[in-house]
Amino acid sequence: MSLHSVFKRASGLFVASSGSTEEQTQVIVPPFVDGEVIFCKNNVCVHPPTLARRDLEVHHHPGYLSISVRRLEPNEPTLVLSWIPNATLKANPWTVEKRASHPDILTSDGLSWTGLEEPIWDEGMQLGSPRRVSSEDWAEGADVLRNRLQTMSVEEALSPLPRSRSDSVTSASSSCTDTKSLGPDELPNWMVSPEMLAVQHNLVFPESVAASPVVRRKSSHRCRRFTVDLSEMRSLRLLSSGGGCEAAGNEGEASGQLVVASRESQYKILHFHHGGLRRLGRVLAEWSCLLRPKGTREGSMDGPYLHFLVCRPEVSPSELHPEEGRVSSLNKDVWLSLLTPEGNVQDDLALRKAAFFGGLEPSLRSTVWPFLLRVYSFQSTTDERHNQLLENRSHYDDLTRQRRNLTGQELEIFYRTIECVVEKDVVRTDRTHSYFAGDNNPHLEQMKNILLNYAFEHPKIGYTQGMSDLLAPVLVEVQHEADAYACFVNLMQKALFVCSPTDSDMDLNLNLLRELIRLMSPSFYKHIENQPDAAELLFAHRWILLCFKREFNEECVLQMWEACWANYLTDFFHLFLSLAIVCVYGADVVEQMLRPDEMLLHFSSLAMHMDGQLILSKARGLLYQFRRMPVIPCSLRSLCQQCGPGVWDSTHAPDIECVHSDQACPHAP
Repeated sequence: MSLHSVFKRASGLFVASSGSTEEQTQVIVPPFVDGEVIFCKNNVCVHPPTLARRDLEVHHHPGYLSISVRRLEPNEPTLVLSWIPNATLKANPWTVEKRASHPDILTSDGLSWTGLEEPIWDEGMQLGSPRRVSSEDWAEGADVLRNRLQTMSVEEALSPLPRSRSDSVTSASSSCTDTKSLGPDELPNWMVSPEMLAVQHNLVFPESVAASPVVRRKSSHRCRRFTVDLSEMRSLRLLSSGGGCEAAGNEGEASGQLVVASRESQYKILHFHHGGLRRLGRVLAEWSCLLRPKGTREGSMDGPYLHFLVCRPEVSPSELHPEEGRVSSLNKDVWLSLLTPEGNVQDDLALRKAAFFGGLEPSLRSTVWPFLLRVYSFQSTTDERHNQLLENRSHYDDLTRQRRNLTGQELEIFYRTIECVVEKDVVRTDRTHSYFAGDNNPHLEQMKNILLNYAFEHPKIGYTQGMSDLLAPVLVEVQHEADAYACFVNLMQKALFVCSPTDSDMDLNLNLLRELIRLMSPSFYKHIENQPDAAELLFAHRWILLCFKREFNEECVLQMWEACWANYLTDFFHLFLSLAIVCVYGADVVEQMLRPDEMLLHFSSLAMHMDGQLILSKARGLLYQFRRMPVIPCSLRSLCQQCGPGVWDSTHAPDIECVHSDQACPHAP
C-alpha cells in the first residue's frame, strides 16, 4: 500500500471517528491481547540538541521503538509508544524480559508511572512483511537481541549509523563559528537544529529536558527512555524523506521521521533513518480508532481531530502551470542547437525557459551556470569567453597573492575576524558529499581559499556564516577554483541570495512574501495576523538566506537554484518557492493554531522531508496564477519590475490597487 493510500485511509478513519452523530462515534477496536505489540523497529534515532543542523553535527542516538495496545482502564484501550536507547539495552539487556502491569507512561501533564522495559525483538522487524507481535514472541525476541548486543562494541551500540566526522571536527563544530563564543540563545533561529529550537522555546517533553538539558561538546549525550500514551497526544505526523523516491523501494523501507506533539505543545522527533515509516503508517491507520484523545467521544475535545496524519501532500492539475511537464530539461543537443557558429547564445529565452521548467542536465552545469550567473554574456562569442576566462583566473591569482602578503596588524585582524571563522565552517560543510569527504581533502582547501579571497576583495561584506553552504555546490559543479570564484562572486550579487543581509534586504523579501501570502493563502495569513510576532515569518529566514539549501536534497536544490537564476517570468521566483511551501505544508499550522515558536519548529522539522519536485511545480503554478491576476495590491508592485535581466514582458501589465486609502501610497513609483 502506498503512503498516499495510507494517508487516505487514515483520513477516513479519523474523520469517521470524530463525527457528531451517535452512529459515527462508535469505535470498532480490532481484537487484541492486553500488552500486545503491534509495531516495533530498532535503530530509530533521537537527535540530542545541537547548535547547527548540518549532516556533520547530528548526534545519532539509536533506540528500539515499539507501539503496544494497552488497556489502562477497563473500557479504554489505548496505544502506548515506547522508545528505549540502545545504550540502555547494551548495558542491561536481560531486563527486557521483565514484565509489569503498567508501562512507564509519560502523559501530557508530565506525570509518569514507573514500569519495566518491554522485551525487544529486532530481527523479524527488519525483514519480511509487517506483522503483529504477540506476547509469546518476547522470550525468543529477547534472546535474539541479547545475543546481538553482546557481540556489539560500545561504539556500535551508541552509533550504528556511520560516523561522519572525526573527534577534531566534532570539537571544531561544537565551538562557535564567529569571532566569539556564542551560546545557543545567541544564535539566530535559522542556524539551530529542530531539537535545539524545542529546547530554546520550551517545546520538549519533560524527560527530554532532563536527559539533555544543554548542548555538550562530547558525544556522550544522555538519552532516556521515552514512553507516551498516544491518545493523550495532540497530533502525530509522519514525514517521509526524499519526495516520491521511496515509493520505488520495499513497502516497509520508507525513511523519514515521526513527530509527536502533546496538548501542551511539547514535541518529540523520532528519526527513521533505516526505513519502516511506511509500515508504521499502515499500523497507525489500522489502529487509528485508539488514537482519539480521551474526551472526543463526548465531544469535549476542542478543535479538529488531528491525531494521525501522513504528510504526503499533493498538487492538483488545476494548480499547475499550463506548460508544466511539457518543457524538457536542457541537454547537450538542445544546448548546441542554441549556439551560433561564433558561440553566441542565439535564443537565451529558450535557454532560460528550459532551466526554469526542467533544469539542466548535470553534465552541462559547469558550462551553462556561468551564463545564468552572468559571468558570461549570452551575446559573447567563444573567443570572448576564453579571454574572459583567462582574465578571471589572472585576477584570482592576484587576489590570492595580495591576501597572502598581508602582514602585521592587517594579517592579525584578517585572521581573527575572517580566517579562523572560515576554517571552522569549511571543515563541516557538505562533508558527507563525496567531493568533500575524507581527511586532507584538497577541495576543502579550495573552498577555504575562495571564501578568504571573497572576504579580502569585499571587506564591507567579509564572511558571513552560510556562504560556505552556497559555495559548496558551485565548487562541486564548476570544479576549477578560479572559475568557481567568479561564479560565486556573481551569485552573491544576486538579490535573492541574501547572505549578508541588511535590514532593508531582508525586510524587502519578507514584506513581499507576507503580501503574497495575504493574496494567495488568506487562511494562513489570517492565522499569522492573529498571532503575536508571527508576521515576522521567522520560519522563512533560512529559506531566503540559504535559498533552500538545508530544506531539500541536493538535486532538488540545484533545480531550484537554476529556476531562480533563469529569471524567467519573474526575478523573485525564490519568493514563490517560499509561498509554495506555505501553501502545501502550512495547513497543519492553521488547523492546530500553532504559535510562532511552534511554527518555527514545524517548518524546521520539515527540512529534508518535503517533496522538492512538488514544491517546484506548485511554485510555478502560483507564479502563473499571480500573472493572470488583472489587479494586484500596491504592496506587490515591485514584483512587476525588473531587478535583473528578467522577462516580465510588456503583455502583462496588471492594474495596481492601492490599499492605503487613508494616506499616501508608500509603494508608489
